[in-house]
Amino acid sequence: MATCFVVMGYRTKSDPDTGKEYDLDKSYRQLIKPAAEAAGFSVVRSDEVIRPGRIERQMYYWLFHADLVIADLTTLNANAMYELGVRMAFRPKATIVIAADDTKIPFNLSQERFFTYSHHGKALDADEVDRFRPLLADVCREARRANEPDSLIYTLLGEELIPPSWQGGPPPGGPHDTIPARESLAGIMARTDELKAQGDWTSVVELLREQPDNDPWISQQLALALYKRNERDGQPAPVADLLEARTVLSDRLDPAGSTDPETLGIWGAIHKRLAEHPDRSHDERMQDLEHAITSYRRGFVLRDDHYNGVNYAYLLRLRAKEFSPDPREAEVDQFRAVEAWSRVRDLTKDVLDADPADGSPELFWRGASLLESLHGLQDPSEGLIRQKLEALPHQDWMMDSARGQLEKLDVLLGRGGTESPMMM
Repeated sequence: MATCFVVMGYRTKSDPDTGKEYDLDKSYRQLIKPAAEAAGFSVVRSDEVIRPGRIERQMYYWLFHADLVIADLTTLNANAMYELGVRMAFRPKATIVIAADDTKIPFNLSQERFFTYSHHGKALDADEVDRFRPLLADVCREARRANEPDSLIYTLLGEELIPPSWQGGPPPGGPHDTIPARESLAGIMARTDELKAQGDWTSVVELLREQPDNDPWISQQLALALYKRNERDGQPAPVADLLEARTVLSDRLDPAGSTDPETLGIWGAIHKRLAEHPDRSHDERMQDLEHAITSYRRGFVLRDDHYNGVNYAYLLRLRAKEFSPDPREAEVDQFRAVEAWSRVRDLTKDVLDADPADGSPELFWRGASLLESLHGLQDPSEGLIRQKLEALPHQDWMMDSARGQLEKLDVLLGRGGTESPMMM
């Protein structure tokens, strides 16, 4: 059977220009793979045949030998763009480039083999799937039949270039000799997800420590697992775990200069925990708090989302209460917290109209963020949101987390000793 090799990002990634997040796995599963299979191709994505953090020999083998390559440049993944360039140097034709319709491609592409689709970020519209999937299937068939080059290199240079030939046999991981699924990047991701679902963070740490350190997803998940593994009910992670998690990110991903939402979120979470840790000195906590505020503020600007917004507002109030000797600076922080809470309220108010039967963890956390914002704003409608939150599907620890955050907020707002609205 003819082979199709797909190069693209994976999981959820953000567009560097807009900050919009895209679930790229849905693009692969709902659009790309079924379209190419309908056109008669056996389909594999790069993370299914490579090990984490490596561009090995089998990657080049696939780029050379695959009968068709589809490159999805949504979020402008650096590896995908590099691999697209390699393919265009290797082969004159049978390369298709696609992207979400608001992606700003940083170079010129032939419109004959460049196609866009609409992606809402977290989901694909069913009508768009019905439109684009058969279109892409037709394009796949035509790309294989076409005689004219679609490579930018061979289109420009034509007969001045002779395509290279492959002299050796297939390496491990080539179309005829795949690496064990558990060793592929996709396999590592699946095993990590299983362990996280079981709450076995220690095993996540052990698994990810064995992987190369130059894959961002591996580094992010390792940092997350390091501070999660010894967190217990109401008990903070040990400072040593938090500092080790911080070192993983600072050494590998440059969080201070990053615009990656996942990196910023984990960096902020680490420093939020350090800023509230009883084993840190006042000066250390103050520095930790500044890092956390900077991270959540940047994430809030990039994503305009409830998660970064409520954390940013909470930490501003923490700084105003405990770390702002100048009353004027404290007033500025309080004002900015109100702005952030107000924005989160606007972003999450649709929770009121949600059907509890269709609930998901994300819907619950949106509701929790809405309740926290209303609580901070002293909005009288928070009682209604509390009832809505109770009705949404959730695990006990999720409600405990939401309740605990509101209790901490009460202390900052000088409402200690009063019954929290989450005392259910």
